[in-house]
Amino acid sequence: MALGRSKLPTIVAVVCALAIPSFFIAKRASLNGGYTLWNSWGACSSDCGEGIRMRTRTCTNPEAGRFGKTCPELGLGEPQEEEKCKIKECPIDGGFADWSEYGDCTKTCGNDGVHKRTRTCSNPPPQFEGKPCVGLSEETQSCNVKPCPINGGFSEWGSFGDCDKTCGSGIKRRTRTCSNPPPSLGGKNCEGSVDEIEECNTQPCPVNGGFTAWSEFGSCSVSCGSGVQARNRTCSQPAPSLGGKDCEGPAKETKECNTDPCPPVTI
Repeated sequence: MALGRSKLPTIVAVVCALAIPSFFIAKRASLNGGYTLWNSWGACSSDCGEGIRMRTRTCTNPEAGRFGKTCPELGLGEPQEEEKCKIKECPIDGGFADWSEYGDCTKTCGNDGVHKRTRTCSNPPPQFEGKPCVGLSEETQSCNVKPCPINGGFSEWGSFGDCDKTCGSGIKRRTRTCSNPPPSLGGKNCEGSVDEIEECNTQPCPVNGGFTAWSEFGSCSVSCGSGVQARNRTCSQPAPSLGGKDCEGPAKETKECNTDPCPPVTI
């Protein structure tokens, strides 16, 4: 049955009303996606030192339709982006370098010698408010622990002995020993004399008298009949002095002479 003319516009209107939404729906389904603007950068991943921060965008401007292509498929890039960031340098705590070699010992022997070694807070040095090294920067150690050589030392002088003369300049002697302390463990002997002499009794000695030689006998006291003749000596060789003793013995000596009888006297 043919439609009446009066109903045709209505039918056309209905068909158009149904077709137009379908057109837009089909067009929306084939719409390609597009990115929104980038969001603000996020926080850095590290409070100090080098980190990364990110920002994102979405493929919703417009959103891809059912049959449309996404942003990455269209080669529009990735939906997120990152870059390096640094808020501040990280604190670096100090670290000790290796110990140095030990230095020379302060003593060559004995019990109180030490030598030391050092290390520095330089591996690494503290930086950016990092902590200093914890521990000793100097270390000491005993060294040359052995008995020291003992050099000899003299004792006090002893008393002087007796003078070897009572007068006329004699000498007296005193001694000391290398015993305070005696040398030991390779120590040196004492340097110096172990005895000392001193003049004594320097006053002149008394000189005892001594006789000279006898003189020749003198003339006989008589020519006959037994006389005497004498000879002399003096106490002058030497003469006694300085309290010395006189000569002991006779200073004169006699003997008989002309003992023959005298001839008779003629009257």
